[in-house]
Amino acid sequence: MDNIQLGSLLINGRLVMYMTFGVIGWLVLHYRLRNIPEQELFTSYASNAFWIWLLVWKGSFMFLYPIEFIETPISLLYFDGGKRGMWLASLLAILYLWVRSRKQNLPIKIWMDIGLWFISGCWLIYPILQVIAGHQPVLYDKLSALWSGGFMLILFLTRRTSRFGDRSGYAIWFLIGHVVLQFLLPDRTLWLLSFSRLQIICIAIAAALTVWSYFQEKNEKG
Repeated sequence: MDNIQLGSLLINGRLVMYMTFGVIGWLVLHYRLRNIPEQELFTSYASNAFWIWLLVWKGSFMFLYPIEFIETPISLLYFDGGKRGMWLASLLAILYLWVRSRKQNLPIKIWMDIGLWFISGCWLIYPILQVIAGHQPVLYDKLSALWSGGFMLILFLTRRTSRFGDRSGYAIWFLIGHVVLQFLLPDRTLWLLSFSRLQIICIAIAAALTVWSYFQEKNEKG
């Protein structure tokens, strides 16, 4: 999503989208962690990580594009650090969560479960926003929203019967589904072989979850 023009007002479309993702994350935290003793800690750390991510992503424009910023400081309102700023922000946010969680001994299973709800919720909202913004092709966005919506429905239906961290198998299929759907994008930028960067990332995460689930099951069986 690019900038959104509302009369004479120009709004950063990506900023609106990421703020929407922040609201989704807050709702997920309060819904999924209700009656959990560590709810306050998880909520506090996740909120801080979100604001760290947002500020670093937005503020990275200043040192990634210093000349443009010095010449026109107000450009910070409309521009951001792009993909490089996004990766830097993600790295710092994850590092913050890792350090805080390690100090408080917060279970990684809960973070994984929260992340699963959050990512599926964002992946449901994103294609809907893309359709509203007139993005093409519409077929990909519709199928992406349908796949994510069906996955969210499964999460809701199984929320009372599943423990934290028990649904890694669902996450693997969720990622594989989006890898397949990415082939519907004719203009996607190929990164390795016939796969885009997003596809490679999804495959890598799915593979890591598969290995993690295997060792978790092996440890539980003794």
